[in-house]
Amino acid sequence: MLRGPFVLLLLLLSPASAEDFSIVSWNIHKGSRLERVLEEFRSPELSKASLFALQEVLTEPGFRQQERFPGEAHAVGRDVIVSRWEIADRGEVLVNPATGRRAAWADVRSPEGREARLYSLHLSYKIGRDPFVPHIRAAEMRAVLDHADAYPGPVIVAGDFNTVRWFVCCGRGAPLLRLMENRGYRDALAAAGVACNSQHIAGTVDWIFVKGLKPESAACGRYAGSDHKWIEARVSFK
Repeated sequence: MLRGPFVLLLLLLSPASAEDFSIVSWNIHKGSRLERVLEEFRSPELSKASLFALQEVLTEPGFRQQERFPGEAHAVGRDVIVSRWEIADRGEVLVNPATGRRAAWADVRSPEGREARLYSLHLSYKIGRDPFVPHIRAAEMRAVLDHADAYPGPVIVAGDFNTVRWFVCCGRGAPLLRLMENRGYRDALAAAGVACNSQHIAGTVDWIFVKGLKPESAACGRYAGSDHKWIEARVSFK
């Protein structure tokens, strides 16, 4: 039997186990088919996910759809975080002072005690009647990233970024995506080799970006009670 310094040497040489987990982002279209959405949460794919960034959840009195989801929920407007982990802290970010648009954030703690921050956000589709506002969406994302700068751990930014495809912009060429890459964030789906047109008209508008986490795999989900597909990324702590 090995004892003393030999055991210590083996422990030092053994690779640390990477704790991996799944994040899902999904615009549920105001829960117009909420029972179908909840059924999808029980599917083999989503039942194993730890964290959910949801948009267009009717959280107002008389609806309070966030209470129907399995896990602890944090709602800011119609942006909701649902966590099967402990939520250690939570709050909101004012992303557009002119319109009052806000985003939800939560610091989550895994069963092993690892922590990360998750943002769930729905960026502006249009201002007034003008949907061609990529500079507005980039400014809204900058507010989120500036807020995240103060957090010392890994960060996940997920949601419906409304990177609507039109003529030569925006889709995957949206300015806010370049901003995120320049700030050190990685597109978790692209890093896993997955491309997903998550909305049948607008194209790729739903995203999961991470910083301080390693993308492992990803999935482009299906339409299940919403006009958006859910997207999923499996990542690990570095």
